[in-house]
Amino acid sequence: MAPLGQDNPDREESVPVLQESLEATKRTHGENHPDTIQALHKCAIALGKQRKFAEAEPFLRELLAKRIELLGDAHMDTLRTLDLLAFSLGETGQYGEQKSMLEVLLEKQKREFGEKDTGVLDTSQSYVVALLKQGLYEQGELASRELLEATKASCDVDRRSSVHIVLHNLAYALERQGEFEQESDVLEELLTARRDMLGPEHPDVLRTMDMAAECLSRRGMHYQAEALFAEVLATKRRILGHNYHDVHTAIRRVAMQQVRQGNGPRAALSFRDTWLWKKRVMGKDHIDTVSDLATLADVLWREKGREQVVRLSQAVFEVRQQALGDMHPDTAAARKTLASRRAEIEPAEAGAPASLSVSGGKENTA
Repeated sequence: MAPLGQDNPDREESVPVLQESLEATKRTHGENHPDTIQALHKCAIALGKQRKFAEAEPFLRELLAKRIELLGDAHMDTLRTLDLLAFSLGETGQYGEQKSMLEVLLEKQKREFGEKDTGVLDTSQSYVVALLKQGLYEQGELASRELLEATKASCDVDRRSSVHIVLHNLAYALERQGEFEQESDVLEELLTARRDMLGPEHPDVLRTMDMAAECLSRRGMHYQAEALFAEVLATKRRILGHNYHDVHTAIRRVAMQQVRQGNGPRAALSFRDTWLWKKRVMGKDHIDTVSDLATLADVLWREKGREQVVRLSQAVFEVRQQALGDMHPDTAAARKTLASRRAEIEPAEAGAPASLSVSGGKENTA
């Protein structure tokens, strides 16, 4: 992709100077002079480097019109400007127009340079993203499959990471269509490719393992999903130790699969572990801490630790009421849950089984 979006804070002050220079050049040399065209280009690039894409857009449109008029619609500089404008439109959420421009750009690039040209492959990648951003998942899948075949056929070692991106986008398109079995196959291919290229402990490999495990869970294969999440957890623990947020996120993911397999007691111990850690590190009122407390209460409720859960639900409600206010949806949900659980509890129920207890000294005060 063209370098329109690269950050460069040092250029912040140069934009007004460039705009003044552009106006002066127009007055001196006229609208279509090469110096005027170059000044337009500099203004657009400077704004893009500051990620001011909405401000860059009119300069790019003017630049594109002039290059088409002076150079023709197939000239390399015209195509570069079209690429820059399409990128800018994508960054401002104008995916429909971006898609149309990329279709024009692709048609011209293919005619001029052939199907396997690296510029064609890069534009095709942008086109897939534009389709997916608009929710055109079936079209995105078809475009991804075509691009995957073309990228593999390019035989360019430097494009191996591009294959990974194509596979990732294809998996996303399949997920959004509910094609989880096909998604699983694509993610397996992506995981193998990333492991071979990056090694088993690379963050991208671990993220892909998480994606593959989530896909297995969507297919109802919770045992297999738990095993894959557990592998991620073991790797993160080995690399990061226990006192790291990513590790506790991984613990939660394993525990959720245990819940879905009906293993509430085991899951409750994991949720208790993450809740206590977040309570110690982030504080008892942090949104993540309260969320883990609410999840722990849900699991214990299923395991019939009713009176204990009412106390936890009361703590969740009080923290959310204080932190978010009485009218916040999360507060309202906590209030509703608390009322429902109070209504269901019976005096004979003394609390959760000892193995599920969250009590244990000062650390457990909600």
